Amino acid sequence: MGNTDAETIVQKILQEFPDASSRPSSEEVERVMRPFGALSYETWREIDQLLHEQGGMYTSSAIDPWMEANFVVSGEGPMVEQRIQFLLTDTCTCVLEHLPAAIANATRPVDPRISKLLEHTEH
Repeated sequence: MGNTDAETIVQKILQEFPDASSRPSSEEVERVMRPFGALSYETWREIDQLLHEQGGMYTSSAIDPWMEANFVVSGEGPMVEQRIQFLLTDTCTCVLEHLPAAIANATRPVDPRISKLLEHTEH
C-alpha cells in the first residue's frame, strides 16, 4: 500500500487541479494519482474529507473512482470484500474507466470477479 499521508496527497491533487469548479479527466487523475500507488481505505476516506473541506468536491468526484478501482484490485483488509460487493451490485462506469490501469498495476492477484467486470463495459 502507498505510504504517503493524506495531507501530502491532497496538496498534490490541489496543486495539479487548482480549478475547483472543473472535474479532471480520467487520464489526468491517473497521471497524478498513479505515483501514490494503492492507498488504504482510511487514507482514501481522509483524502475525500480533506478535499471536501478545501472546496474540492468536483475533484473528489473524479479521484474517488480511481481510488475505488485501485482499492478493489490492490487494497487490504476487511473493507476490500465490502467494496468488491458494492462494485458488483452497483457498477459505475467511472470506476470501470480506471480498472485496466489498476489491474496493470495490481500489487496482488486480482479477484476474478473484478476482471470479469471488464467483459461487460456497456453499463
